[in-house]
Amino acid sequence: MGQHVNDQINNATQAFVSRNKKQAREVIDNDQKVNKSEVSLEKEALELIALQQPFADDFRAVISILKASADLERIGDHAVSIAQETIRLDDKTGNKKN
Repeated sequence: MGQHVNDQINNATQAFVSRNKKQAREVIDNDQKVNKSEVSLEKEALELIALQQPFADDFRAVISILKASADLERIGDHAVSIAQETIRLDDKTGNKKN
């Protein structure tokens, strides 16, 4: 999930700098993968808590993973915002590239 979000930020930034609408749209389309990853991690963590009743160290690890996945999802949303702004600026300036 972390690598995918990193790729999303890089692609969004590259799209913004080059005003590449196609690349920006790909970032927006790929956001669903990040969202699904967060939901999947949450589900697995809650199942682990409910079924395995982890001890303190394990419980802290699970909570850390949940917090990190939420932060990564939010960073992914920022990549989408950059991509949307790329498209908006491109449409506003009339740039016909991609």
